[in-house]
Amino acid sequence: MLQEELTKINWFEKTQFSAQAINTLRTVLNEDKNITPNAQDTYFFGKQIALMGRLALIADQIGNTTTAHEIRESMKVILTPRLEGKCNDSLIYDSTWGGIVSSEGIKSPDNEFGQGWYNDHRKRNKKGLSCVIDH
Repeated sequence: MLQEELTKINWFEKTQFSAQAINTLRTVLNEDKNITPNAQDTYFFGKQIALMGRLALIADQIGNTTTAHEIRESMKVILTPRLEGKCNDSLIYDSTWGGIVSSEGIKSPDNEFGQGWYNDHRKRNKKGLSCVIDH
């Protein structure tokens, strides 16, 4: 029987940041914490909301829990209309195949890089959601 040891995957950097690096990260986080996704389609929106999630994780790692919380709360507000079907390109449940896809993507294989036809959809849909759900 083939056995393979899996790598240890973690959200955080393994090495400790220097005090100078932490100060720089705090400054940049303070500047970037109010970034708001502006993409109308699910594909690029997923990339933008994932950036917010990564900023929240960086804030967590350097002990800036207030900023991490602010970013996650903002993500929840931004994601809610997409999850509740209150925007032009919402995430919907596809009862045929049992997955989460975009309302525009499911209309045609040409929309959103084939998102509604399950072309790489799991990566885009999970990017931003994971950072909100985990905390």
